[in-house]
Amino acid sequence: MLVQAPYNRHHADWEAQVAGEATRLASQMDEIETDNARHADPAYPEYYGSKINREQLYNGMLLQFEDDEPEGHHSAAFFAREDEVAADLAQKERAEAAAAVHQEIASSMAAPAESGQSLASYPNTSVDLNEMYTGLVQLSDHDNDEDDVVPELNEEV
Repeated sequence: MLVQAPYNRHHADWEAQVAGEATRLASQMDEIETDNARHADPAYPEYYGSKINREQLYNGMLLQFEDDEPEGHHSAAFFAREDEVAADLAQKERAEAAAAVHQEIASSMAAPAESGQSLASYPNTSVDLNEMYTGLVQLSDHDNDEDDVVPELNEEV
């Protein structure tokens, strides 16, 4: 059986230096883990607000805070423009509603074929179809199929 002997090639100072670095690294990793745990734990509020630079975070943003007087945040020109936009929108909605009413009236007055309805068909009694189609279409003798153009269709079914 092969037994490995301890490795004795390094000096004692080397071993002490490696052990010291290992201890230092372990303590550094513990600090990082503790710091990360505190960031996620609400019991440590100092990690939430104190490290955020709000000026830099909100630079260039327009923020609107809740207030008792919402009119206090805007100028008279803003409200005038808001009224203009509301009036334009109302006018546009009225025009769309009128166009929809006109479209409905026009579709109800359209010819039945255009709206997809079927047309009523009335026979013309002044035309004799037998006389008109004599010789063109076989109207009366369907039993004798020997006069068909295609010979294969002459066989009885």
